[in-house]
Amino acid sequence: MNGVQEVGGSNPLAPTARRPDATKSYVGPSSFPKRVYRRLNTPGTRLARFVDRSPAPPRPIRPLRRTRRTLRPVRPGMISNVNQGAMRTGDSCTDTMRPVESRMSSLLWKWARRLGVIMLAGYIAGCAAFYLLQDRLLYRPAQLSKSELNRRAKQIGYKAWPSAGDCRAYLVPNDRVMRPGTVLLVHGKGGSATSQTLIADGLNTLGMQVIVNEYPGYGARPGRPSARTLTSDLVDTIRLLQAERAGPLILVGVSVGTGIVAQAVAGNELPVDAVLLFTPFDSRRESWQERFFFIPITWLMTEDLDTVRDLKNQEFPVGVVVAELDRVTHPKQGVHLYESLTGPKRLWRLRGTAHTDWMTKVDDTFWQDLADWTLAAIVRPRPDPK
Repeated sequence: MNGVQEVGGSNPLAPTARRPDATKSYVGPSSFPKRVYRRLNTPGTRLARFVDRSPAPPRPIRPLRRTRRTLRPVRPGMISNVNQGAMRTGDSCTDTMRPVESRMSSLLWKWARRLGVIMLAGYIAGCAAFYLLQDRLLYRPAQLSKSELNRRAKQIGYKAWPSAGDCRAYLVPNDRVMRPGTVLLVHGKGGSATSQTLIADGLNTLGMQVIVNEYPGYGARPGRPSARTLTSDLVDTIRLLQAERAGPLILVGVSVGTGIVAQAVAGNELPVDAVLLFTPFDSRRESWQERFFFIPITWLMTEDLDTVRDLKNQEFPVGVVVAELDRVTHPKQGVHLYESLTGPKRLWRLRGTAHTDWMTKVDDTFWQDLADWTLAAIVRPRPDPK
């Protein structure tokens, strides 16, 4: 029978292929017609008696997918993913999996890379948010309506200056005014002028009229706070004081206000007789970079307040007050600023005090010592306005 293909290495119609006791097996697909193929695999048919029932040869193992790692032979302790056909025939095969430890480390590395990508994306988003919203982070104004601000000022006895409708500054009541002169207080980044009562009351020891400056964008004043805007507004306020009030002028800066004061008096162009700096910093960029070391603040911050640069070669006396437990502007920054000054200067260290509570822990002795040194350091009186 020339139309029959050999299966299993022998002719299925040859006399030697007749094995009555052979185990039943399956004749794979071949070039047989469907009718002959069906009769060969149906027990009891005439053609089925001549079929070789020996086990079929193993199917060829499909080529493995190429991977980055070299395939390793099967060893104890390895996860086997062996072709089942090869297992039945007992043929040697190659394992397609790596050891358990290697597979676990690969899985951990995969999730670590995903976590790293997420963290990197969050870091970049945080840096971008700081760059775009840094004015809101650097300044925290307390915005009030005019009616509410007037009510609060009336409760503490403050009076708007230079006029009732202008909230540029506030006059602090002082029953001990004995000498001509003005003390202009420039507060920090938070609150408003009406929340500086403790410091203003302490400065009354100088025996001069204390005026609390208000920033644009704070209280009821319009505007958007920034280093340039606050400095320009402070210079205008000093010009108004020069034209209206007689006697020496003492500028007092607190926290961020120290940078605004230093930038305003840079170059010794304004008629300032003394400067007092409470909890100052040497550079705002360096101060923030030290606190948030994981963010490139020096690259992202668009405006910088550098007191060391602005007070270089100053001609007026400068007093520096640092808090020992300050974690916002570290006391070493105030000491660095003090050491960089070349003119008359003095340093006070407030032990056991922090950035926000030092004004509640100092006593009258400190304020009196501060007033005595400041009044003694003023050597040139301001000319009276014409």
